[in-house]
Amino acid sequence: MKKEDLFKKARDPKYISGIYNYCDRWCERCQFTSRCLNCTIVDETAGDLKSIDRANEDFWKQLFEILGETLAMVQEMARETGVDIENIYTDEETPTLPDILSHLSKKYVTKVDDWFDAKMTHLSADKNETVHLIKLLDNLKNRVESRFPDARSFKRPGFDDDRL
Repeated sequence: MKKEDLFKKARDPKYISGIYNYCDRWCERCQFTSRCLNCTIVDETAGDLKSIDRANEDFWKQLFEILGETLAMVQEMARETGVDIENIYTDEETPTLPDILSHLSKKYVTKVDDWFDAKMTHLSADKNETVHLIKLLDNLKNRVESRFPDARSFKRPGFDDDRL
C-alpha cells in the first residue's frame, strides 16, 4: 500500500484513530474490525489471516514492502519536523541495555516511593487510630493464645502435614 493511500485512509472518519494500539489480534471476536485501519490494511494486503504462511514468499514480499513504506514515512516525518534520525546518538551516547534497565529501575523506585509517601500521609493522619487498633489486636491475640495454648501447634489436614 502506498503511503498516499495510507494517509487517505487514516483521515477517513469511519476509522477509530489509534484503536489498533489496544489490539489483541483476535480480530475474529472484535466488534470494531470495520472501524480499524490496521484490520483493513491486513485484509487488503494479506487477505484472510489464516492463509498467511511464514514460508510463503508473497507474505515476505508484502511484509518487506509494508516495512519499507513505514521507514519512508518515518524518515519523511523526521525531515518535516527537523529531526536528524541518522545522528540521534553518537557512539558514546548510545544507551546499552544495562543503561536502559537502570533508568527504568530508578523510575520505578521513584514511583513506588511516591506511592508510599501518599499512603503514609494518609496513614499518619489516622496514626492514633492505627496505634489503638494494633493494641486491640495484640490484646485479642494474647487472650486467644492464653485461652487456647495449643492453637499454634494445630495441623490443618491437607495444608500443614508433611505429605505432598
